[in-house]
Amino acid sequence: YNRADTSFFGYTVRESDGWAGLAQFGKSLGRSSEARMPRRSQHVCPKREAVEALSRSALADDQRLSVQRHLEDCESCRTLFRRETADNFPRIRQYTVIERVDEGGFGIVYKAIHHTKQRSEALKMLYGRTDARAAYFENEVHLVGKLRHPNIATLYDAHLSSPPLYYCMEFVEGRRLDRCLSSGEGTLADRINVVKIVASAIDYAHKQGVVHRDIKPQNIIIDDEGQPHIVDFGIARKLGLTAQPDAGGEASPDSPEGVVGTLGYMAPEQAQGRKVDERGDIYSLGALLYHCVTGQPPRKLAGTDGLEKTLRELHIARPQDLTGIIKRCLAIDPDHRYRSAADLVADLDNYLIGRPTRAGVRDSALYRARRIAAYVIRAHPTPVGGAIVALTMALLMMTFWGIGAGALIGPQPSGNEVALIGFLDSTYEALRHGVIGKDIARLEFTNRKSWRLLHGRLMQRLAVAEPRVVVWDYYLPDPQPQYDPAFVAGVRSLNSPVVVGVKSFDKNARPTLSAEIGDAIHAYGALHTDNPGAFRDEIDIAVCIQRGFEPPIPSLCLAAYGAYRFPDCDVVPAREGRSLQLRYRKRQPTPTDARWREETDTIALSKTHVSRGGPWTQPGDRISHARFRLRTGVSGGRGAIPYEDVLGADDDQLRAWFAGRAVVIGDMFARSDRHKLATGEWIYGCEIQAQVLEAMIAGSRQVPFTRAQIASRTAAWCLLAALLIVLTPLKRLRPAMRQTVILTMGMSFGGLALAAYSAARIRSWPEIEMWIAASALLTTGSLMFLAAASRQRQLRLSPDLTAPPHVTGDSTTLPAS
Repeated sequence: YNRADTSFFGYTVRESDGWAGLAQFGKSLGRSSEARMPRRSQHVCPKREAVEALSRSALADDQRLSVQRHLEDCESCRTLFRRETADNFPRIRQYTVIERVDEGGFGIVYKAIHHTKQRSEALKMLYGRTDARAAYFENEVHLVGKLRHPNIATLYDAHLSSPPLYYCMEFVEGRRLDRCLSSGEGTLADRINVVKIVASAIDYAHKQGVVHRDIKPQNIIIDDEGQPHIVDFGIARKLGLTAQPDAGGEASPDSPEGVVGTLGYMAPEQAQGRKVDERGDIYSLGALLYHCVTGQPPRKLAGTDGLEKTLRELHIARPQDLTGIIKRCLAIDPDHRYRSAADLVADLDNYLIGRPTRAGVRDSALYRARRIAAYVIRAHPTPVGGAIVALTMALLMMTFWGIGAGALIGPQPSGNEVALIGFLDSTYEALRHGVIGKDIARLEFTNRKSWRLLHGRLMQRLAVAEPRVVVWDYYLPDPQPQYDPAFVAGVRSLNSPVVVGVKSFDKNARPTLSAEIGDAIHAYGALHTDNPGAFRDEIDIAVCIQRGFEPPIPSLCLAAYGAYRFPDCDVVPAREGRSLQLRYRKRQPTPTDARWREETDTIALSKTHVSRGGPWTQPGDRISHARFRLRTGVSGGRGAIPYEDVLGADDDQLRAWFAGRAVVIGDMFARSDRHKLATGEWIYGCEIQAQVLEAMIAGSRQVPFTRAQIASRTAAWCLLAALLIVLTPLKRLRPAMRQTVILTMGMSFGGLALAAYSAARIRSWPEIEMWIAASALLTTGSLMFLAAASRQRQLRLSPDLTAPPHVTGDSTTLPAS
């Protein structure tokens, strides 16, 4: 009221009387009206007592809100409330002030009810009027009046023409954000979402040409639905202004503004009194984000160097990404911050979804791979689970198939099919002292080539026993005219095939062997023995070597097996997939006979590899291996008959030892040609040849699983593991992600290790089935658990967030910080 002297119903109110005169006039008018008008029966509201209690602040919070809502509709109760609180609240036309809400730097905020609109509004009244305060107050009205955003309190009305200056705006029922943060309310996702919504509202204000300059939790109200509302634009200004706004909202160049804002939330340029644009609000949003994430006011932040460590200690998900976002906002140089609040919103979306952030370590391929993987796991769990099952199935199948998983079949070799004659240390001593061979001319114990004379004598003695086949684990490469005839005579004295060993072959796969001996013997075989030490109960040995396009060269034990099976035939091996087919070609077929026998044998191959070259092979040789059961307890020469005993035995003893059996002869002295078994025992090369030949004769061999068998078993167990993880209630688990990654990766590698171990060592069908199940459950289950735990963690961070259309996942170019 600022009119000149005015008369109302015979009463004169003078301008000099001011507010006191107006109040006196009101009382007089009331008394006059009461005297002139007849009394009416007044309706008494049933909540009258509650309203009186509200005026005395004697109600609990829930009751207080209920009565305040009642005041919006009940005029008589509003009248009663105004009368009861006449000394507590100011009187504003068309409003009933019911509560004092807050007090800021320029005014007091009340909760008031508009009589006509019957709603609660926030009424901010300027106090302590000065030109500067009035200018800021009017500037806030002019700026907020232009903004229409669901997260910015809407301005309804303003009174700026006369004191008291006030404006009314949307009243947000809720709590200030700083109080919510201090009480620890809300999850990390909720708090980040608050910052994201506030940043979106600030971005809208920036587009309307308004910079806030005082973003802080005290100016943000969280409503009952968890939505934030910005309620104070007290020191906001239009973008492009360079000085304090005057009462009309325009710049006043000759009135420097000075430093305004809140410590910790002010950008450095704002604290220095320099020009502030929208990037100053970006700094404040970063400070708000830090406060929301850590629960600590930003004034306690002494730099961002240790920020990532702090976030890790608080178990914040993906601390590296969130650190990058906060650092980008809090950059000292405004050019190094986000260019707009929309960019910050996009990066917060990227963080919540699990995509690479724009402020992330964009130079790291590992970082991008981790973020993309996290996003895919969160957004597409079913394809990820299917991919994990398919991957583990492929890895396990490759492991079992590549190593050669299978079962040993056939009976345990009895030891009755093969006899082993060993040239032992005792044999060497007997030869040196003339106990044996003293009657053989030109035999010298120091000349190993002359031992062919002794070998010929041994075969002449064996002829008495008529063995099935005689196998020499000896290498006889060069011709020795003075010694070879005796060896050949021994071969011809036998009525049994003789097989000798060969270590080297020429380019056309022809053996390096004394020609005279080669013409006399039945067959030869390759002496290529791998170290069987990795296996406890089986022997892995090369069974054939293929050089170029030549037919495969059989190993010594394979050639001996062919001679044992059919002494009148030559064995011809042929590789067919993962097996070796043995065909038998007759040496002297009659014109009416077929050249090939109908019988064939099959040996399952454990592996085939290409040689890079060595003492006995050439680069490109394809060496095929097979595995056979190992008869333990007979290695180290314990099952061998001494060479000298055979020479000194009578005919009956020789028949008892060797009649109808395969006889293997080899060196077992001076620690030559020895291999260490997994049991720690030593086994000689001739013992390996004897054991493999014995296993072949007994039919004891390894049969590898087929691809179909491996695929069906691994598929069944992998799918079962995936199903178990899907049915596990992971929501109750809160695993630490780093420990989970380490544990599950260790378990998955452990599952693959179990697969490799079982494929290499286990030969029992039930046991191999058990190990396939264990490795599949361990590998698939651990990887599925890792994916499920990662997704569950992300869902706890942002359960309902979907990728917004503006989040592309690629990195918009930003200045380096």
